[in-house]
Amino acid sequence: QFFDYGVGSLIVLNALVIGLQTEVSSNRIGKPSLQVFLLLELMFCMIFVIELALRVCAYRMKFITSSGRWWNLFDTVLVGMQMLELAMEAATGGVRSTAGSFMPVRMLRILRVIRIIRLVRVLRLIGELRTIVICIASSIRSLVWTMALLMLIIYITGVYLTQTVSDYMWDHPDESGSTLTYYYGSLFRSVLTLYQAVSGGVSWDAAVTPLIAKVSPLLGVLFALYIAFVLLAIMNVVTGVFVQTSMETAQKDRDIYMVHHVREIFTKADKDGDGKVNWEEFEAQFHSKEMQDTLKLLDMDELAAGELFKLLDVDEVGSVGFDDFIDVCVRLRGPPRSVDLMTALYEQ
Repeated sequence: QFFDYGVGSLIVLNALVIGLQTEVSSNRIGKPSLQVFLLLELMFCMIFVIELALRVCAYRMKFITSSGRWWNLFDTVLVGMQMLELAMEAATGGVRSTAGSFMPVRMLRILRVIRIIRLVRVLRLIGELRTIVICIASSIRSLVWTMALLMLIIYITGVYLTQTVSDYMWDHPDESGSTLTYYYGSLFRSVLTLYQAVSGGVSWDAAVTPLIAKVSPLLGVLFALYIAFVLLAIMNVVTGVFVQTSMETAQKDRDIYMVHHVREIFTKADKDGDGKVNWEEFEAQFHSKEMQDTLKLLDMDELAAGELFKLLDVDEVGSVGFDDFIDVCVRLRGPPRSVDLMTALYEQ
């Protein structure tokens, strides 16, 4: 964890240096880059190469076969890009007017910012931040369909308003260039106006006033109904869907986090590697961070954990298997299911 935190801090620092270099370079167009930035980039490149080499030495073949192989490949590609960029920078002498016009160099400079995405790897160390990111990612699908429904409503309303305004302009050509044609002069402009009216881009009073004053007051009623339907109906329903999705995702994330901790507990406690732990091995883990986090997730203390161990040891052999313990922990995390109640009644 300390290693991940250290590497993550260096990634953030490198991103800040990239931002500072961009700001300084924007004020030095046509001039060579400052040598201090080249030295800093060289230092970061060496650190990331060493970090990558340490991971290869530590994981060996697991570096390309483990579940995190895609992140390892991503790190390797980024480090390679950084080395190639430094080579191009040295070849061009660091002159912005030359390197900046060379498309590969410009692309590599943009891709440098992507390095900060590697911080996602250490999100598991920050529980709250990890949960927020996972909840947002799980809501993307709902967001896409929400935008599709909203665009459909805006499109239908926009077609009607554009056609109505076009008919009005046909009879009143002297109104060309007015606020009416500014907001509803084309279908694209009408759709944009309707979207801005519900997203805060423009006051919907300013958008509806030309319709009421020049075309018909009934269009004001239509516009008000459109605003009410979108804000009071669609947005509230969407908020509820997002909250429900986020709660379910957070629950699953906590379950996965708990399973991860229980696996670490059993790995440390299971000295003989038979997949089971006895009471002495289980009790020795009470003061470990993983055990404390697991008990906190289960809302249990050490005494309750001991009683749970005895309940799982139905054969009274003095040991509990990993799968049995995980299954009970997951069941304890949520509300009782109907199958659990039926099983309890059957056993009685």
